[in-house]
Amino acid sequence: MRTMRMPLGSCPVRSHDHHVTCSACSYYLATAAEDATVKLWDLRKLTNFRTIELPERYEVHSVTFDQSGAYLAIAGSDIQ
Repeated sequence: MRTMRMPLGSCPVRSHDHHVTCSACSYYLATAAEDATVKLWDLRKLTNFRTIELPERYEVHSVTFDQSGAYLAIAGSDIQ
């Protein structure tokens, strides 16, 4: 496990932390929230570079990168 130090108060994911995963290279972070969005973060720049908006009522159960860090899997359910 790799630990990153960030200045106090600089964490970009304070309000978007329902599910969190980090890529194997530790450059990217994926977060999912209860608002049916998944955000991709560049930890080197501490910026959100992509937001994936899922259908309304989609409940995310898990997010994970593959070993290469090139693909992100999102598991969940569509509550009707």
